[in-house]
Amino acid sequence: MAILEEKHRVRCFDSFLLEEIKHRGVSNMPNNVNTAHTEFLFIPLHQQSHWSLIVVDVQRATISYLDPLGIFNEANMKAITDYLRRAGLSLVRDKQFENSKKFPTQKNSYDCGVYILEYARCIASHQRCTQANMKKGRQNIKHSIEEVYL
Repeated sequence: MAILEEKHRVRCFDSFLLEEIKHRGVSNMPNNVNTAHTEFLFIPLHQQSHWSLIVVDVQRATISYLDPLGIFNEANMKAITDYLRRAGLSLVRDKQFENSKKFPTQKNSYDCGVYILEYARCIASHQRCTQANMKKGRQNIKHSIEEVYL
């Protein structure tokens, strides 16, 4: 299990965490989730050509499931919650955060990845997330690729 990034009091798990939990079972997973000096844990989920994001607010001890299409996957949420509880985090689901109008929904069938990247960026930077963020997010991805490869 890899934590890919650790900046600005944010830790981001790789997108294989859920598959690893399903393959190994929660009881066979390492239980070493370090939340020292961490404000948010981001857990991206990818299943069947769709991305969603689980957000843990460490300070508030809450967990939220954000999906750009507004779909909630109970089994995925349970698997991640069980894993984090086994690792020592006592979390409560924050339905108010999930259901708030803070997060725009995607208007097509292909932008879910852009949406979860922008959700995470907005949450980490304590900014409001809007449809304008999504357009800018696409541009930022394009510029990032160009910087590296052009």
